[in-house]
Amino acid sequence: MRLDLISKKSATLILATLILGLFTNSRAAAHDPKLHTEASKTKAEITVTGEVIEPGCFLIHGARGADHKACAEMCAKGGTTLTVLDEKSNLLYIPISPEHGKDPNEKLLPFAGERVTVKGVGINKYGYHAIAIKSVTRAEEKK
Repeated sequence: MRLDLISKKSATLILATLILGLFTNSRAAAHDPKLHTEASKTKAEITVTGEVIEPGCFLIHGARGADHKACAEMCAKGGTTLTVLDEKSNLLYIPISPEHGKDPNEKLLPFAGERVTVKGVGINKYGYHAIAIKSVTRAEEKK
């Protein structure tokens, strides 16, 4: 019986070590700039259709849509950067300004809580997705 107990403990320890190792290696890989060289060079014209959201309230309690418009506007005016939730990929796109000192919310603020189509230069780096916005228009109604 003692041998069975040792074997179960050993198996559990080995499994825990493997899981911890996989987690640690995947976390390290996600933050290794050398592994993101190609992605960081990726800059292409993209079009994203989705909702303009305030990421804090969306991530914390799922707030979005017309009911959250006033809150999203207030948070954006207070300094939060609005994002676009891509309806196809569920990725959050951070608006960036190609010019220093420009407010990245400027083009999105009028559309807070609304479905939009955003065109611009997409940049993927270190797991983040950003877009240097060229244009924002209200998206057509979903069918």
